[in-house]
Amino acid sequence: MRTFTIALVLALLATMGACKNNLSDLTPAQIEDKATGKWKVVEHVEDGNDETHQFNGYTFDFESSGTLTATYSGGTVTGTWSVVRDDGKEKMVIIISGTDALDEMMDDWVIVELTKKRMQLEDDSNTATDYERLVLEKI
Repeated sequence: MRTFTIALVLALLATMGACKNNLSDLTPAQIEDKATGKWKVVEHVEDGNDETHQFNGYTFDFESSGTLTATYSGGTVTGTWSVVRDDGKEKMVIIISGTDALDEMMDDWVIVELTKKRMQLEDDSNTATDYERLVLEKI
């Protein structure tokens, strides 16, 4: 019985590990495929301050062509996005500007989490006193 229990626990642990979102196992093109679609910002923290309100009313369309379209009450702005592997980290490079919120979004972000419904990005130069996180949810 003990052998069966140990085998069962090991099988469960292996299954749980296989479900984990491990971006390093994916190519940048595969990561781009997962990120393609329409998203909204649900959290933006900078230096400990919640700045999410800057993105109220914005939607972001990450197109497979590398075009990023931001739509908000003032109109539409187009930029670009891509995924690169740099220093062993998967990063999303966003180039877009035109409003304060979009200027905040323009950066090379470390991709911390990417699922079908959630994307968490962090500044690659985060420190204890200089920290930035951007969380988006698919719409």
